[in-house]
Amino acid sequence: MRRQHVNLSYYDASSSSWISIAGVANVSNDRARIAELYSPMLRSWFNDEGDGVHDGSATDPRIELIEVAPREIRFFLETKGTLAKTVDIVSATLTGSTAAPGVLRTLKGHELETAKTLVGNAVKLL
Repeated sequence: MRRQHVNLSYYDASSSSWISIAGVANVSNDRARIAELYSPMLRSWFNDEGDGVHDGSATDPRIELIEVAPREIRFFLETKGTLAKTVDIVSATLTGSTAAPGVLRTLKGHELETAKTLVGNAVKLL
């Protein structure tokens, strides 16, 4: 499969926080990594064909990983509660300014590489 540009996004309706990850996807058949990440709940998505191979287990060749190498990460983290957010929005409406109920950040290039290093080091500590 060719490498494909993808976007992954998640929205938390309880806080209005979100994250958007743009990157390049690649399909992987790394059986060791699949076994590490495998959950028995995946069996419900893969029928057992009764041939001893296609059984929905971690060794089933139909199960592959989609790895995404991020090129840019944007996220919004809501920092104000409901009341403070409402006051901020009303104030911005009345004054013609822009509401700022949270923090919007973009990570790319050097910042993204630094973040990867920090996350990798934190995982090693666990």
